[in-house]
Amino acid sequence: MPQAEQILRFPNPSLSEPPIIDVPHRGQIVIVGANGSGKSRLGAWLENPASLWPNRSNTGDQPRHAYRLAAQRALLLPDHAERMEPRMAHDRLVRGEDGPSSGSSRVRGDPVVGQANDFGLLLNALFAERARQDRDYRERGSATGGNPGKPPEDTLTRLTVLWQRIFPERKIIIGDHLVQARPRGAGDIYSASALSDGERVGFYLAGHALLAPPNTRFVIDEPELHLHESIQSAIWEALEAARQDCVFVYITHDLAFAASRTRATKVVLYDYTAPTQPGMVGSWAWDVVRPTHDVPEDVVLRILGSRRPTLFVEGRTGSLDQEVYEALFPDMYIVPSGNWDSVDRSVRAFRGQFHLHHLAVSGVIDRDDRAADEIEALKEKGVHVLPVASVENLLVLPECVSAYILAAEVPESKRLARLADGKRRVLAAMARVRDDTIAERAQYAVRRRLGLVSRKGPTKLDLVEAVDEAVKASDAASTYDEAALAIDSALGAGGEPAFEATLSVFRNKAILAEFASAFGVDREYYASTVIAAIRSDDTLRVSIRRRLAI
Repeated sequence: MPQAEQILRFPNPSLSEPPIIDVPHRGQIVIVGANGSGKSRLGAWLENPASLWPNRSNTGDQPRHAYRLAAQRALLLPDHAERMEPRMAHDRLVRGEDGPSSGSSRVRGDPVVGQANDFGLLLNALFAERARQDRDYRERGSATGGNPGKPPEDTLTRLTVLWQRIFPERKIIIGDHLVQARPRGAGDIYSASALSDGERVGFYLAGHALLAPPNTRFVIDEPELHLHESIQSAIWEALEAARQDCVFVYITHDLAFAASRTRATKVVLYDYTAPTQPGMVGSWAWDVVRPTHDVPEDVVLRILGSRRPTLFVEGRTGSLDQEVYEALFPDMYIVPSGNWDSVDRSVRAFRGQFHLHHLAVSGVIDRDDRAADEIEALKEKGVHVLPVASVENLLVLPECVSAYILAAEVPESKRLARLADGKRRVLAAMARVRDDTIAERAQYAVRRRLGLVSRKGPTKLDLVEAVDEAVKASDAASTYDEAALAIDSALGAGGEPAFEATLSVFRNKAILAEFASAFGVDREYYASTVIAAIRSDDTLRVSIRRRLAI
């Protein structure tokens, strides 16, 4: 059952009044940021703002606003727990071994980057809590004449049950102030200190979550640390369900983990600025992530975290599209988005929220068989169309060919011949697919015109008339003739072939392969050589970008 909306106070990023800002949430918040963005400092501030004061000598007496687990934590699980009075065990777990000497003395040294070495304190508190509940049960039995009711399920038992759901291959054995383990089913019993890092951190996190004070803010720095991605969601969902009274605040740089907390409010942390005057704690630049239905949340987090102008492109991660555009636009954050329609939706989604993120967002797609009016309409929405049919064809433009010739050290005496041979091969290959290309181009145009169906009213007749008009406007015969004219013109049926015209109307991967073969190399080698030249040659890069007009 989702929690009611609450608020968590954050330091105002603008350094203006009010000094804090309320961030609404429903029980979970994820703070995500890159290394150096001030995540751990913000975690320490959420726990106790006084812990960041320049003079922290007596801040341990200040009220603590959260129960925080620091990123640096020692996972040394002791073999035995000390016998300890419950209140003392709990105070030592919360305060640390040495009492109230710092903002969080479970963390040795600096509360921001110091190491928490409190596994022993956690174990002591778990057994002390069990001893207290056992004592209370016995006293209740005495007071009720031997009828104390059902024995309570103590925290250590709840932890064991939860842990074994997450790690079914091991069994935890709880003895008299002793924790042991053995393989599930059979096998030798061994010390729990011999558990894997992931198994020990699971025990550690679950123990702290279950012992945290009621209705607390549970702040976890790097919640994914030492946990395999396959169990991260399972363990935190189990702990959130077990402690529905608590607010879980996760601080992470792992975008996949951040996106996995689907119900959480997301906060992107951009940067931390150190204080410029005595008595100040510095400032954080951050923003709340607004949902964008057309873009996956992990992509939204990456874009906001980059704080760079963003360019949505076709293709998948690692595709040629991404390589080419990253070389052409090193100053932009390139986001592969699949097909052109996804690029269009992503650009519109981000541009519609410009007032929230203030990022320059645009897109670029292949020309394919688009007509001039469609290209202009897309441009008005921030989606630019290539001057050639596909991204591969960019690499065969004259300036790219010249760059390849220089990089590959093609002998000057052979350059013109190989260039002419490359064009001849491309034109011959495209002539062989003329009929298929005409039919495909005509089909695209017909499909687009049919997609412009627009009824004038709500009745059946309105719909029938609208479809009939669209079918009539599509005129398959005339559309085919128009496509044939464009293709034959590019192939030079009426005169000298225009090579760049061919690049603009044929979206065929054979173009790059045929052209590369004239230089005695395959398409991958040719493409990688040109892309490397684009990365290193500012003049080449500017020339191509000018063609793209982005």
